[in-house]
Amino acid sequence: MLARIAGSMVVSVVVLIAVSLLASIGVLWWTGSIITSAAIGTMGGLAAAFAVDALRTAAERAGERLSDKNDRSSSGGITDNGRPSRQDDVDPKGSQR
Repeated sequence: MLARIAGSMVVSVVVLIAVSLLASIGVLWWTGSIITSAAIGTMGGLAAAFAVDALRTAAERAGERLSDKNDRSSSGGITDNGRPSRQDDVDPKGSQR
């Protein structure tokens, strides 16, 4: 859990720095104002870092939902001695094999 948090923090910081620098350089080249470029670069970097974090959170939640569905569907599928359950003997149309 700690490694996952640290990894997402590192990714967010890298995105923040990269987007801030690229936006600052672009605005500096376009306007020639250092203060404007620093402000816009910082805002763009923060927005990008928040967006990356939101996407990561959404992907984790979607993964949790998928694993929950798999856990529920496989909960009654295995019986003693590795034999298949009755559900495996039923045809999708409802007739027995």
